[in-house]
Amino acid sequence: MKVLCVDDEIGIRKVITRMYSKDNEVYTAENGEVGLEVARAKRPNLILLDHDMPLMNGDIFYEHLCEDPRIRHIPIVAIGDFSADMLKKFPAHVAKPFDKPNLDLAIERALASKEPLI
Repeated sequence: MKVLCVDDEIGIRKVITRMYSKDNEVYTAENGEVGLEVARAKRPNLILLDHDMPLMNGDIFYEHLCEDPRIRHIPIVAIGDFSADMLKKFPAHVAKPFDKPNLDLAIERALASKEPLI
């Protein structure tokens, strides 16, 4: 499986890579702009998306993702502090700090969700 982690905190990106790179291809991006480029180029099966990032936050990333028919189907796990209205749009969410069991559950929920992103 291909996983994209979009988070401005290098520590989070390193932890995600360490946790999931054994059995998956893990790509990382430090902000939403780079994240969209990587999503379009690599077409991941899952996106782990932070909210508070420079240049393009998680809300704006989500809007751009939904506008692109090539990538709008990709499930997202929201990580961190999204508004309650935004959280309704994601199949799964995990708060920071998170641990692997809780993130694994959120990933399972996101991958099992058949709800289209809107």
